[in-house]
Amino acid sequence: MLEKLIGINAEILSANEKLVLLVFFANFEKRWTGAMTLASLAEQLGLRARLVASAMPLLLDAGFIKARTCYGSFGRPLREFAVNEVKLRALPEARKLRRESIISSGLFLQSPTIKASRLNWSHQLQSLDADEYSSESGEAGSSISPKVRRMIEGRKGYLDASDVLLLALLLAVSDQMGVVKGWSFRQIAAAIGVTQLAVKGRLKKLVRHRVLRRVIPGVAAPIFQRKLESVILLNTNHPLFSSTGRRVSAVINRLIGSEAEWGFVASLLTDSRSNNPLYYGREVMLLRTLPFHAFEQLEFMLLELASKGFECALAEGKIDRASLEVDAKADIARVMRSYDDGSLRSDLVSELIEGLAFLVYLLVQELDGRIRPLLAELGARDKVLMLPGNMTQGYEYIGVLVFPALEPRGFAVEGYGAWEGVVLNEQKISLTALEKAGLAAKV
Repeated sequence: MLEKLIGINAEILSANEKLVLLVFFANFEKRWTGAMTLASLAEQLGLRARLVASAMPLLLDAGFIKARTCYGSFGRPLREFAVNEVKLRALPEARKLRRESIISSGLFLQSPTIKASRLNWSHQLQSLDADEYSSESGEAGSSISPKVRRMIEGRKGYLDASDVLLLALLLAVSDQMGVVKGWSFRQIAAAIGVTQLAVKGRLKKLVRHRVLRRVIPGVAAPIFQRKLESVILLNTNHPLFSSTGRRVSAVINRLIGSEAEWGFVASLLTDSRSNNPLYYGREVMLLRTLPFHAFEQLEFMLLELASKGFECALAEGKIDRASLEVDAKADIARVMRSYDDGSLRSDLVSELIEGLAFLVYLLVQELDGRIRPLLAELGARDKVLMLPGNMTQGYEYIGVLVFPALEPRGFAVEGYGAWEGVVLNEQKISLTALEKAGLAAKV
């Protein structure tokens, strides 16, 4: 039912009304609230009384919420509220979503992190930034100049109704690794009641405060068969999502140039921009006209294929290079535009696909050397995903997310129980490294 409410178009309900409806359903589901005033209801929902007072009459008139009169202990007439199941069942069928993701979205709406309509949710980052600044500059935290202190404290972000709806939507449509695919900016804008430009601005703000790890825009290019869809990577380790129980990750650094490491995907970008490719042949010249977003899409595709190949290697206990490259070629060929006329371009595309498949094999080899010993200590895991870094700043990839092979417990049939899981220790990465890696933008 919650997926139907999340999919309500902004033309039917505004962002404020939709937020009140979602939080109401997440807290009460199909139960009656009991006799209470709107002020008491706002306090129980954790929203501002003015917001609830303005949204409830419209929700009652639209039929999404029903009310009936009852009397308090002193005979005072009050009302109790409940969602209108008939109205909700009449809503059009929404896109099928993962049950666990829907539950995590409901848990987020129940969380006290949205108790205020204008919530400063970056205060924990401010103290971290201050500590990092003092450690990097050699100054004590108390000796930071007032000007710098104001700059640090000024890095604040506030959640309004559309921000909360955006986060609830992203949680609901994400997979178990926190990856959102198949949702365009236009669809997100229609769901939360803002323009596409406002969606991009809100996503940029969330990336800046590390709520999102990365936003990779969709891009079309002659080398691809179709326009590649946008990809949004949620940072489920952020304190905002603590109530959802999805803090499961292991992060490592990979800096190109350190300890004789060289770039895998970054070399594609470098060689395609030069006249003399070093590591690849003439097929790389096909990438010369691609925009940078296309390389980001290509990077994420290769890292995703390497993650799948590493999962197979973990299950089989070894890396089968032949089958790995065959599977990678098949997946890459579904994205690349093919030419069957026997021309030079057709040969170049085939050679490029083979080269990219070999890159996937190299990435799996490195994962096997870096991550397998770690997994041996932590226990078996069923899902691994490499996080893209920042090719232009010297980070091939910033880390690897590891999802535990545990069945979620505490799920209620109609409710939202606790989502338990194993939390892995995340390596502390400085703000400077995160900015270079593309996981935190500079303000």
